[in-house]
Amino acid sequence: MFILLVMEKNFHVDQLAKPSLRLMNFIIDSSIIAVVYSFLNSNNQMTNESGLSRTNILALIIIVTYYTLSEWLLGKTLGKFLTKTTVINDNGTQLNFGMALLRSIIRLIPLVQWTYVGKVSYGWPDRFTNTIVVPDIELKNEN
Repeated sequence: MFILLVMEKNFHVDQLAKPSLRLMNFIIDSSIIAVVYSFLNSNNQMTNESGLSRTNILALIIIVTYYTLSEWLLGKTLGKFLTKTTVINDNGTQLNFGMALLRSIIRLIPLVQWTYVGKVSYGWPDRFTNTIVVPDIELKNEN
């Protein structure tokens, strides 16, 4: 049986955010990132010496900035606000800047979204940073 210790209380796997909520978070956040990217992107497709286009670098900066600042400062992205979920450390505390940044960088791994597939929505960004995403109601029930 899979149990996480959070806030000196047990969170059972059934109390984690469901895969459908995590998918909605991804869709909403990806849409927001796409809008911001479209707004900021100039049509300049010049490449630098490494072969990365400026537009690709801009996209990476937007993704890392959006997720890092949202999860560090608020514990939520806009997607998590809309689905009423929150990301927390597995000890029940809010993420620090380093953990939020690491979660954001791990999201850049190609096909990382597939690590969320299955009964338990616990992907690489969660595993490698010892964080969990829980419905807000579960946090209120634990307090």
